[in-house]
Amino acid sequence: MARKPSHPGALLREVVLPETRLTVTELAKRCGLTRNTFSKIVNERGDITEDIAIRLSRIVGSMPQFWLNMRPSAIFGSLSRKTKMSTRILNDSELHSGCVRLVVTQ
Repeated sequence: MARKPSHPGALLREVVLPETRLTVTELAKRCGLTRNTFSKIVNERGDITEDIAIRLSRIVGSMPQFWLNMRPSAIFGSLSRKTKMSTRILNDSELHSGCVRLVVTQ
């Protein structure tokens, strides 16, 4: 069985908050966000926007792209579980010019 993709909130909850010894409220305040908004992200009910990614990067010393790169995998993983999609990677005989292509089917 495939592993569920990590949501950015899980990383914040399980790594960033313990390592920085900050509470959700404190980190939200440092990012200029409401506690409610930040709590939704940490509890995996909210998403990381471009603005939030920039704010987080400044506080935790990462790049905004790091947070944004986590977003599509979390969304795609959720979508594929909800719609029971399957994926497969086409082999070389099915491709042109050695390209890699991911095929999604329902």
